[in-house]
Amino acid sequence: MPYSFYLLLASISILGISACSPINTQPVSTLQSSAEAESESIGWTVAACLAIKNASLQPNQTIWWLEANQSGAARALTVVMPSSDPAVCPALSPDRAETNHANGYSFYEVASNQALDLGIAFVEQAASAQYAATSCVTSEGIAFDAQPLPGAQQQAWRGYYYLGYDTENTCVE
Repeated sequence: MPYSFYLLLASISILGISACSPINTQPVSTLQSSAEAESESIGWTVAACLAIKNASLQPNQTIWWLEANQSGAARALTVVMPSSDPAVCPALSPDRAETNHANGYSFYEVASNQALDLGIAFVEQAASAQYAATSCVTSEGIAFDAQPLPGAQQQAWRGYYYLGYDTENTCVE
């Protein structure tokens, strides 16, 4: 048989196989696992500092905050600006900054009409109503957990604040 016949047969086979394969029309940059999306929409707070794996929050953006280990509705906070100031964000102190940045966090100063303590912040208000916020002390830091409430279709989330010194572990495994 002529060479062109085999070339035509191979081309038809390739077209037939690719026609049966599903094609993903989403750009690669928009493909994320739900865990990655959660990571970008939930962060932890210490006083007026928000640590979140999201570098695109804007000044004056409203976020929703739950105090750790307390019950109650989420409170509105306002993003003031990105922060690199250890006086605002203790996680950026010289003995802590490298490790906390290595965990992928961006840091923001946030404002509230009430004093802030340890907590978990959400980019979406609806998400804040589906979680309970907790924190505990590990041997070198603070573990933050957002546990889905019964019936919520969310995944658990965990954040970590490296303190840079030894502490007494209060977390229950």
